[in-house]
Amino acid sequence: MLLKWVGSKRRLCKKLIPFIPPLHGGRYIEAMAGGAALFFFMHAKRPVLNDSNRDLINCYTCVRDSLSEVWTYLEPLGDAFSIDPETVYSEARKRFNETDRCDVERAALMLFLNRTCFNGLWRVNKKGHFNSPIGRSAKSEYYTFSDAYYTSIEVASRKLETAELWCLDVEQALMKAHKGDFVYLDPPYIPISKTSSFVDFTKEGFSEADQRRLAEAARGLVDRGVKVLISNSDTPLTRDLYQGFHIHEISAPRSVGASGSTRKKVSELLLTGGYSLG
Repeated sequence: MLLKWVGSKRRLCKKLIPFIPPLHGGRYIEAMAGGAALFFFMHAKRPVLNDSNRDLINCYTCVRDSLSEVWTYLEPLGDAFSIDPETVYSEARKRFNETDRCDVERAALMLFLNRTCFNGLWRVNKKGHFNSPIGRSAKSEYYTFSDAYYTSIEVASRKLETAELWCLDVEQALMKAHKGDFVYLDPPYIPISKTSSFVDFTKEGFSEADQRRLAEAARGLVDRGVKVLISNSDTPLTRDLYQGFHIHEISAPRSVGASGSTRKKVSELLLTGGYSLG
């Protein structure tokens, strides 16, 4: 995967693969792609990645189409960061927030900030400005810009060459799905407690009303002959919203926390519609 992302399915990919049906020529669509861990893990012949976060899609597009130009911005940042992490991080974050144009420099800044911010937490405020602090262990091995890190970006670039990229609201993206396509939906999860919610990938957030609209849109997909897989938290609301879908419980680690000791396994749900397993 290219970016660390809150809610990433990196640790769950092997558990998700058995829930993906044969596509028989249909498209594989991640309609709320985020870090797109499942896409990078599997081999889909006709992949589509959509996300309403235009910086995210700009990053994917530039890494796919203009990797050498991305290098011209990213490599000097990595070199300078090894000498003065705090200053370089602060200046890069300021530069990222000073302009809203989408281009290769912005893509490089996003890669850099995602690599060096606290826990890879991509968070924006109501103005749409990225505001995560620098990682606590900025000089640790994770934050260095090694050859292995640059190689991983090259691998991601080759993988992205196969993908069609959309930057649409999720409901707009779902309207473009056709009979025979497979859609994977991985929305910000319904909170399991008052303090467990994180929705600040974009300034708009993701509310309970959005969850309800998404569930209705998923039902519409199934009615049109589209196969659907949804990930979400195991809550009474989730089960209520997706009545009629096949409900599967899986155990998953929580991947965001101030320290590893606070990260626990919890029950999550996979909801399938429009196809049966086995």
